[in-house]
Amino acid sequence: MADAWAENYAEVCAFVDVTPTTTVEVVPSFVEKFSVFITNPVVAGILIAIGLAAIIIEIITSGFSGLGIVGLCAFALYFAGHMIVTSVGWVALFLFLLGIILIILEAFVVPGFGVTGVAGIAGILGSIFLVAPTPQYAVISLLIAILLTIVLVVISIKHMKTRKIWKKLILSNRTDTESGYTVPNVDNANLVGKEGVSITPLRPAGAIELDGERIDVVTEGDFLPAGTMVRVMGLDGTRIIVRAIK
Repeated sequence: MADAWAENYAEVCAFVDVTPTTTVEVVPSFVEKFSVFITNPVVAGILIAIGLAAIIIEIITSGFSGLGIVGLCAFALYFAGHMIVTSVGWVALFLFLLGIILIILEAFVVPGFGVTGVAGIAGILGSIFLVAPTPQYAVISLLIAILLTIVLVVISIKHMKTRKIWKKLILSNRTDTESGYTVPNVDNANLVGKEGVSITPLRPAGAIELDGERIDVVTEGDFLPAGTMVRVMGLDGTRIIVRAIK
């Protein structure tokens, strides 16, 4: 709400009926301008992505590349800029550090994924929402950060040597033909139309005797007792489908 609209200082003085005096113009400092730049949701998202990706890459790749320091510097810029603009204090930074610690404990100390991991994620999200000027800014920054982090981590895994700890988190063994693994070549097409007798209850899977051999089969959905005469109706991949002979 405003009592009047003034174009300049002289009009303000005229409206309140005072004599104009010497004025002092206050301009933003470099730190304030830089903080406003950092709090832009796109820039904030990039800083979060750099911080997360740098720390993750430092953990999973061999040797010391200095990316951990880069990640900490990115987070320091992010929180410093937002603290100057929003004046949220150290609560947000404390929540963020607590969230990182809890996630590390969940990954390397506490088995499974439970309360510790959820609390860590909640701490990080809470700190980001706490320092953001608006919830919309926080959501935009998080989306940008998540996408960039995934891209950077995937690129680093493909082009950098990983630690043994990364091999424990993923399945590196391959069951390919070069390693000696092959798929059995079973041709059951010649069984279609033949008749046999169930030697176990079919519920709906079970076994039948056909031409003196025990064969695993499955019915079309019916439950059949042992001793039922059946006929092979067709194949579904490696499954042999049978139907009772009435």
